[in-house]
Parts: sequence; structure tokens; C-alpha cells
Amino acid sequence: MNGSKAVVGFVDSWKILYRGRTFFSVFLIGAMVANVVVFLWVLLGGPVDALKHPAALYGCPPLTPGMVPSTRPFTAPTTGPAAAFVEAFSDEAMPTQEEINSAQQWRQIFTVIMFVAGILAILGAVFMTACALLGVMVLVAGGLPGSGFATSAFFYVVGAALWLLLPWEQALSGTVYMPVGVLNFQDLFYAYRGSNPGDWLTFASLIVKYVVYPVVLILLAVMYLGRTSQANSVVVAATRPETPELGR
Repeated sequence: MNGSKAVVGFVDSWKILYRGRTFFSVFLIGAMVANVVVFLWVLLGGPVDALKHPAALYGCPPLTPGMVPSTRPFTAPTTGPAAAFVEAFSDEAMPTQEEINSAQQWRQIFTVIMFVAGILAILGAVFMTACALLGVMVLVAGGLPGSGFATSAFFYVVGAALWLLLPWEQALSGTVYMPVGVLNFQDLFYAYRGSNPGDWLTFASLIVKYVVYPVVLILLAVMYLGRTSQANSVVVAATRPETPELGR
């Protein structure tokens, strides 16, 4: 009887960890989806494009009566790499002050979104790892089946946590505003703003960092969810009470 109660206790603990892993995985996957959406919005929608123009970068005075936006003067460097950057935008229409103000607002909104996403991603990875480790311990200590699937899930989530937290992105960006590999909008904004029109190498680097990186993390999280689901199916099947056959 005591042994049966102990097994029930282990099963109940496993169920709690299983539900917790589902809850916290939403944090991680949702954060990565938010990062991809923000990046594609910035790249394709152009809400902060007004801040890319040298007029916004080097200071753009308000419009005066009779002045058209394309002839508004601004101070810009005439030598060095910055001059080449300004030259690359010579054919671009100069943004109005309203467009610059709107882009600044979008920049603040995206900064908050990606900051919150980064916090949720860290919380999700930490607690998913804890749920995976405790799940393996519960299955092994309780003598329950499915420990192989749970162990595999543990290594998947450890891989996801390392992929998230290690600052590997420094190889793709010269400026990193966080000591870990969590994505943030400041890195995205300055890399995007500093790219010249037609600079495909920079855009390819941004796609690797802000699309490929989150997708790999999502795949690792999905593999973790799949392995824990397999472990749960084995546990449920092994602990399901037997139904007596009719007529006996």
C-alpha cells in the first residue's frame, strides 16, 4: 500500500512538471516569434526607415515656411566612411519631421517589445531546464518508465538554453547591448540604420541573427516538447488502472 502511494506521489509530481514545461515553453516560443515579427516588420514595413536617413542621423532642422522636405539643409560629414554612407542616400527623399517623430515612437515600442521578449525567453529557458531535470529525477526515483525520453528532452532544452544565453551573436555584430545572446532592438536598430541601400551582406547577417537564430531555438523547444510528450504517454500508459473484463 505504501509503495502504491509512493508511486502515485511520483506520478503526481511528474504531472505538475509536465504542465509547467508546457506553460514555460509558451514564454520561450512566444518570445522568439515576437522577435521574428518585429524584425520582419522593421525590414518590410519600414516603420523606422525615417531614422535611417542621414538627415535624421546628423540632425534635421524643422521645416520653415516655403521649404520643401527634399531641400531642407542638415550637417553631414564630407570625408571618411560616413561620407560614403551619406552619398548612398543621396537619391532618397528626405523624411519630414512628422515621419522622424513617428519612427522614434516605433523605435521605443519595438525596444519595449524585444526587452520583454528577452526576459520571457530567459525565464522560459531556465524553468524549462528545471522542469526537464526534475522530471528525469522523478521518473528515475519513482521507477517509472519514460526516463529515456525525459533524458533526451533534458539535453534538447539544455541546448536551447545555451543557444539562447551564450553571446555567440558578437561574431555577427560589433555592438552588443546585453552580456548574453538574447536579442534586443538596439542591436537591430543600429545594424539596420548603419546599412547602406543594397548592402546584402549586412542584410544576410541580420537575417541569420533575427530569423535563423530564433527558428533554431523554436525547433529545439519543439523537440523538447515532443520528447516530454512521449515520456508522458509512456507514464500514463504504465500507470493507467486496469479495467476488469466484463463477465469475470
